[in-house]
Amino acid sequence: MISLQLPLSIGPEGLAREEDVRKSISSFLRLLLTSQSGLSADRNFGFLLNNLTFENFDEDEGVVTGRSGVYGKKISGSSINLNTFASELQSIVVKYERRLQNVSATMEYDKRSRVINVTISGVIKGSEEKYQYDSRIQVWK
Repeated sequence: MISLQLPLSIGPEGLAREEDVRKSISSFLRLLLTSQSGLSADRNFGFLLNNLTFENFDEDEGVVTGRSGVYGKKISGSSINLNTFASELQSIVVKYERRLQNVSATMEYDKRSRVINVTISGVIKGSEEKYQYDSRIQVWK
């Protein structure tokens, strides 16, 4: 599988490649996690949480509310719980990052620092190595 460097860069041989599979997967997950869904050529690409930047966040309940009420997904949780943003994240990672298998995602909201800690883990196909990606999302307020 060919892994392009992200952000894309053009070198003497054309689009630059990333030889380190872990770096390539991490770059792609960062792109997926920080992209709004519905804005690219593939309308499903991106993470739904980025579309909610102007919505209200109820810190006590741990949910996002908007004009149409509660979105029904909790900020904190894991991908085994269907009513969480972590479950949504796990679904898009499984769909778009096919170099990982046995994918799980967790999101934990730290009320004090207003940060969502995100962890995506899985196994790299082919090498069967365990993989983990950690990120932080600053909560709007």
